[in-house]
Amino acid sequence: MDRMDYGQSVVTIRVLEKRLLTRNRLERMIEAETPEEVLKLLGETEYSQDMADIHGSQDYETILKRETERVFSIVRSMVKNTAIVDILSLKYDYHNLKVLLKSKITGKDFSSLLMQAGTIDAGKFKTKFELQSHDLPQEILEAINEVQKDFEENHDPQRIDILVDKHYFKNLSRLAKEIDVKVITDYVEGLIDFQNMITLFRVKKQNRDARFLESVIFEGGTISKNKIVESINDNTDTILNKFKKEKLGIYLTKGLEVFSETKRLSELEKISDNYLMELNKESKYVVFGPEPLFTYLVAKEREINAIRMIMVSKINNISSDKIRERLRETYA
Repeated sequence: MDRMDYGQSVVTIRVLEKRLLTRNRLERMIEAETPEEVLKLLGETEYSQDMADIHGSQDYETILKRETERVFSIVRSMVKNTAIVDILSLKYDYHNLKVLLKSKITGKDFSSLLMQAGTIDAGKFKTKFELQSHDLPQEILEAINEVQKDFEENHDPQRIDILVDKHYFKNLSRLAKEIDVKVITDYVEGLIDFQNMITLFRVKKQNRDARFLESVIFEGGTISKNKIVESINDNTDTILNKFKKEKLGIYLTKGLEVFSETKRLSELEKISDNYLMELNKESKYVVFGPEPLFTYLVAKEREINAIRMIMVSKINNISSDKIRERLRETYA
């Protein structure tokens, strides 16, 4: 990787960063009386170019989908080595795979849910999938084969997400190692570690056994899979002491302390988000290199998720204080 190749891209990214929604603008959205008012405020930002044929607040997902696709397309066009973008757009490939698999299994058309932000063109992906073409990445073909075989044996559509996610994280980890940029490696490992810890507590709440937990824990993190599986019967305090010396120890400790009080996994997810964003702060000082492109896309996805949360809350008449509480730490 030649860092000098990213000089002009970083200059452009610094311009795009200035267009990210400020905390003040998000605060105005939080204080809005109705979802229509939020949409009006959104129309005063660069999201306006995604709103030409939008008829009401219920179409907010269309706006966010278009913005995601637009931004990934812009950043992808800036770079010679698209792996920097692929590391974040890969999840949209696997999202699309879930959509296509569920469409096939249920006989329903979910094409409207396909995202044009992955590494594979969504239309071509759909055509090749339906034609059972082998002209797809080997990692995708392996996921398709495993899911179809599993469904034939178990007839459980709920297992689709688990199996596809397993292949996603495996591929994500492989790609991060190939790129070999510290912030990206740390990000992927942290993402997997937190996902596995959240899964541990989710499985405990469901009273499932260690065998099931082992089947839904992902490889690629810094925390041993066996160590997590062996914790299935431990209480929260024991788990906290067991994992506090891990690389993510400080964040895990804080998350588990809050979880112990509230029993809400959303608190652990919030702290996971905070950790992943903290990793990106040093990229602000990078002049030549891929880090600013990566961290801009992370920030943009975080912004889009914040808007989604506000819109869903307004549509469901959730108070501004509740929205603010949820966003206070995750979007600062």
